[in-house]
Amino acid sequence: MLLTMARRETKRYSTGAEYLAVARLLMNGIVTFKAPEGTAGYDVIATAPEIGTSCRVQVKCRWGGRIDGFIVGNKFPACDFLVFGASHMSGGSAPVDAESNPHVYVFPAALLDPIVRDRDRMPKIQFNDLNAAAGAWPGASAGLASFKENWGQIRTHLGLPEVDTAANGLTELRTASL
Repeated sequence: MLLTMARRETKRYSTGAEYLAVARLLMNGIVTFKAPEGTAGYDVIATAPEIGTSCRVQVKCRWGGRIDGFIVGNKFPACDFLVFGASHMSGGSAPVDAESNPHVYVFPAALLDPIVRDRDRMPKIQFNDLNAAAGAWPGASAGLASFKENWGQIRTHLGLPEVDTAANGLTELRTASL
């Protein structure tokens, strides 16, 4: 007799993470929309229509359970940034506390590309590799924490000016539960 384990349905979580990324980008003054379903390599497009620039954002999430990394797919890096949302995890070395709101990290694809493992089979980023790479990244003096909710990287990439978050109330929005 062959026993099979039920596969956890993750589509709802991944779609929710994509909309969370869209919402956070919009709240940071970046015109953003979800890419068409099935677009290989990215999920969200951030734009600066007044300048004529755009960038592609891949969104990954992990909701619950023990994990040590995440799969990036065979098309990586077909994006400019990768947004990782983590929530309610236990064990592993994931950068989140149990019972918390999602922690959202914004990583440039150039940071992640050198640390992708198993590129020929199932390309994956390990959190231990990510912690080391983040600490060595120029301008990331706080290591992984430098990338938490760091939407300014995308603004800079698009050629948009920095936003004074205290002046427009984004500080309160960022800390509120979505």
